[in-house]
Amino acid sequence: MSDALDIRWHNRSPGACKHCKKLKMRCEFPPEGNTCKRCKAGGHQCIVEGRKPRNAPK
Repeated sequence: MSDALDIRWHNRSPGACKHCKKLKMRCEFPPEGNTCKRCKAGGHQCIVEGRKPRNAPK
């Protein structure tokens, strides 16, 4: 992997917020904030839940 991909991978958010998931839209977080761009523009509360654990393969 290149350095650019490594940096992007480590800076990923834990997933989309509830509002973006409901709209099925990409959730983009600015580097300096913890509220996504869509929630900030719409005045929504930005709530990010952790990802559900995956089941082990059988």
